[in-house]
Amino acid sequence: MGRRKNGAEPEMRFHAHSGQARVRINGQVIYLGPWDSPEAKTAYHRIVAEWHASGEVAVAPPAPKAPPPSRPARQPDEPPATTATPTGLTLAEVCVLWVAHCEKKYTRPDGSTSSTIHETKMIVRALEPDATMPAASFKARALVGLQQRLVADGRPRVTVNRIVKGVRRLFRWATVMEYVPETVVPALESVEPLRKGQTEAAELPPVEDVPEAHVEATLAKLPRIPADLLRFIRLVGCRPDEACMIRPMDVDRSQSEWRWDVPSHKTSWRGHDRTYWIGPKAQAVLAPYLKRAPQRYCFSPAESERERCWWRRRERKSQMTPSQSARRPKAQPMCKPGDYYRPSSLGCAIKRACRRANVPEWTTMQLRHNAGTEAREHLGLDAAQARLGHRQANVTQVYAVVTDRRKREVARLLG
Repeated sequence: MGRRKNGAEPEMRFHAHSGQARVRINGQVIYLGPWDSPEAKTAYHRIVAEWHASGEVAVAPPAPKAPPPSRPARQPDEPPATTATPTGLTLAEVCVLWVAHCEKKYTRPDGSTSSTIHETKMIVRALEPDATMPAASFKARALVGLQQRLVADGRPRVTVNRIVKGVRRLFRWATVMEYVPETVVPALESVEPLRKGQTEAAELPPVEDVPEAHVEATLAKLPRIPADLLRFIRLVGCRPDEACMIRPMDVDRSQSEWRWDVPSHKTSWRGHDRTYWIGPKAQAVLAPYLKRAPQRYCFSPAESERERCWWRRRERKSQMTPSQSARRPKAQPMCKPGDYYRPSSLGCAIKRACRRANVPEWTTMQLRHNAGTEAREHLGLDAAQARLGHRQANVTQVYAVVTDRRKREVARLLG
């Protein structure tokens, strides 16, 4: 293979022995993944963008230019000419820099990342067909083309609008970093979102309450610890990620109703505080898990796995073989349970339990809808707002709907 010229951009090449794509930078070979795959192309654009940003490009000195011809001086009343200096970055290179910025910005002190990272990567994947075009050329017509492409791919209307909104956020950041001219963002802002009933994009079904009978049937098929975690979410009305990370040190038990101050939550970056009050029913569920070190998480997947293995050995019908009894756990297993549950793993456990219980699948966020609807039906909208911890009542109305039972009661009294 011949050497590339000084200053030439590294090329992605095919490695026949492994079937992967690779690139050579500064004498080091980097394997990118399967050849002609989206992962390999994304990794290649990211590495090349980092190579450009590191200043490794060796460019020959320019030839001396002749002095420009003299021109008449500008009149005092003539406004100064301001022209943007384009950087020449492609859309893929800007996306790579933006993802690196988001990964640094939305990483919590404990090393975990927020859901914004997943949304950022979803936006970048949607822009892959336009990756090679200059970022400064991506304007209103290109954004409309992205809308039409997403609708043709079967994306729901809400998802299309989220991606378009995220593209605007990407270019606002690129404008601040002076990667694209300032005229790009106003052009993108002129593209209207898709309206319900005015587009061929599919509509997502609304998130509704899950019947209590389905909840109890599902919890009966779950291990004790994740089942208690879901019961706690249902009684308190908190978000699933908040309940997964509750610790004894976060709960103040000096009063009859326990006070729970959530240290890290969805709107903590806005400077908002999140406080829940735990009533008697939720206290009965949480109390056994508070008898541990203050800094440990109450609902532990590792503890649940040990309990599950103990029950399997206890309920074993056949005699254990000598090889099984001599088996020792691996010192460093490839996959081991964590210190606290993730909402994604909790959702997978719910789906498996729903299939075993032969009930329709539901999600953890529907339990929050149940809690808000129950509070609004018995005590009113302000009670639902207090239970869910919303700062504005219009947000609570999304979670706490007016039930038919309440409508019938009002009709009987006033109609």
